[in-house]
Amino acid sequence: PYNTSTGLSHFTGCRSNCLSGPPDGPGIQFITRVFEKCARLGCYDVFSELIQPPFSTLLPPEPLPVFKYTLEEDEFVTPLPECTVATQLLEAIKEKKEKKTFEHLTSILDTLSSVQPELENDRDKLCDAKVSLLTHCVLHVSSKTISHSFMALHKFRPLFLELAKTDETKLAVLKALAEFYTNNPQVHAIILDKLIRSQVVDAMVVVNWLFLPTTVQDFHKQYVWDILESTVQKTNAAYHSATKELAETKDKLTKVSHLDEVAMGSEERQELEAKIDELEDRVDESEKMQKDVYLSLCQRFISLLGDHLARCDQQGSDYESPWFQSTLDNFRQLLIKNYTQLGQYTTLLESLAFTPNVDYRVLEIFQQFQAVL
Repeated sequence: PYNTSTGLSHFTGCRSNCLSGPPDGPGIQFITRVFEKCARLGCYDVFSELIQPPFSTLLPPEPLPVFKYTLEEDEFVTPLPECTVATQLLEAIKEKKEKKTFEHLTSILDTLSSVQPELENDRDKLCDAKVSLLTHCVLHVSSKTISHSFMALHKFRPLFLELAKTDETKLAVLKALAEFYTNNPQVHAIILDKLIRSQVVDAMVVVNWLFLPTTVQDFHKQYVWDILESTVQKTNAAYHSATKELAETKDKLTKVSHLDEVAMGSEERQELEAKIDELEDRVDESEKMQKDVYLSLCQRFISLLGDHLARCDQQGSDYESPWFQSTLDNFRQLLIKNYTQLGQYTTLLESLAFTPNVDYRVLEIFQQFQAVL
């Protein structure tokens, strides 16, 4: 019944009931996702004028960034204590001299504890606050276009790497990104992809962010699954690229070894052997990351779905909510779509994730996955 090829004015047979379901139900979610994709294609103002009530209630918010450290005060919003520091930080970010700017930025960020005394005795929270403020300000200054954002992230990458060294501070970067682009999931996903490629964050940190309560409540939204799929693909690609390059280098070394040593020289062999050692380390690292990502995803999904089922059974309520069905289906798709990579970890998954005490309704997914192998 939801045929987008006929346009939004031809929901024949569905106009009367497509808005009557729950907010995360299939009817409303279908229309919401269509509106989100249409809004990406052109001017938001023009598109929003085309949608009339009652469907206008499902329009996505205007895709404007949300900078929470503004000093502008109104009757509804009181400026945050960090706003004065943010103002100084914005001015420093706009400076042209890069080395001086980095030193100046660090000194400004160090003043956060003076406006938030509660952070002075909590080093971890202070580091998270610094990273969050820096992320917001860099994104705010560069929010004009994607190109501006990429240039700013590249320019201040050394500072991000210096401040965001732990999983907690890397997670603070992703939290700030999600806050800033909460109304623009498309740009959110693009910037997150850039942060992974520039190694400011890694795949495991993205997994941690995906299962934060604030993100879990958005599991019925497509952007979450787009980010998950992109992260898994990058993890797979990193391992595939490393193994391919290692095989090619070993093949080249074999050919060199069969040639005359005087003609080719032992120096080239030594260089290839050194490169092979480096590539073997890279393969081990990428394989470990891939294994950790898949194992963590499976364990998190099992725990999340299991808690939902246990809660519904205890309350005597229907467990097959739109959220549950969406999460279950996307989990199943993750396993089956990546069966080639996951196949090598079947024994590990059986022993550490899909154990006999897992709810049978979740365990069925693993059985379906095994049938594909």
